[in-house]
Amino acid sequence: MRLATFLLASLALSTPALSDEVSPRLEAALAAQAAGDLKAAAAELAAATAALNAERAQRLEALLPAAPKGMTQTLQADYMANLAMIGGGTGAEASYSAEDGSYATVTYNLDTPLMAGMAAALTDPNMQMILGAPVELNGLAFYDQTSSMTALADGRIMVTVNGSDPATIRKLAETIDGPALISFDAPR
Repeated sequence: MRLATFLLASLALSTPALSDEVSPRLEAALAAQAAGDLKAAAAELAAATAALNAERAQRLEALLPAAPKGMTQTLQADYMANLAMIGGGTGAEASYSAEDGSYATVTYNLDTPLMAGMAAALTDPNMQMILGAPVELNGLAFYDQTSSMTALADGRIMVTVNGSDPATIRKLAETIDGPALISFDAPR
């Protein structure tokens, strides 16, 4: 119990740069835990985690590539809600479309069941032989499957670019800032 109090206090004292929703939730969790209300403490911690994930999703969304010339970008505002329905996690997605009917989608997934499964596949030597040699673009190693390109950034962020045209897919993949994506949730 003292360890939980110490951890919560450490988090509460070290969160001035976090969103306004996180600190009050951590403080409420501390108060509930001190009062012996573990149910409320757990609920407040879950709410703080959800607020942190929302902030992480905003940072990921800011790193989605701009639309290539002749295409329009549409951010998928409900992407986090969709992830919640399939087990949770953090992510961001944008779709790109052109008047000629061509389209593409860029997706970032972090801490999702899908990402966990794909991470296992992308790091398996047998799967790597099937997928072929990765293509290095801006600090990311993409596996090019013609209609999609997939990379695992920093062993924790799955990057997927798919669509109707391999040239557009490649162009979008080339504009993803790998180093910025890898450090998106680091202190600023």
